[in-house]
Amino acid sequence: MRVPYLDFDGKTQIGALIVAKSAARAVAAAFQEIYDSRKFRIYRMSLIDDFGGDDARSMAANNTSAFNCRTTDRGAMSRHAYGMAVDINPVQNPYREGNLTEPEAGRAYDEPSERRSDIVGIIVDGDVVTRAFARQGWRWGGRWKRSIDYQHFSNDGH
Repeated sequence: MRVPYLDFDGKTQIGALIVAKSAARAVAAAFQEIYDSRKFRIYRMSLIDDFGGDDARSMAANNTSAFNCRTTDRGAMSRHAYGMAVDINPVQNPYREGNLTEPEAGRAYDEPSERRSDIVGIIVDGDVVTRAFARQGWRWGGRWKRSIDYQHFSNDGH
């Protein structure tokens, strides 16, 4: 699918995502709401293919993405492998578990005290991004208890 977004300079771009057919309407509606608000910026939105399917490379490039046939750190298939999850601005919204932060550049934003709504591209609880996905029945990884995945939205909260 192709969806509009505002880049970090505030210019309209058209991004590419692959999601499951059953998720397409919800994802399109959430991104349209985010775009229409004019309140949130996305650094880049390209298919994971542009990074050879390498999630680490995609995250390091601050790429917003969806489908990626990969497993979780526990060996289960990721919701991304089913096209039922989206990651947004991984640098400003890193994954964190214990002392691990991915991507590495996300260390500047991995502590709650570093997560302020005035930072371009950052997702915070109750903002336009979390509200747009919540209206579609999708849940945010920034509310997880054991690990925190600030970039992650999925249809079932995993």
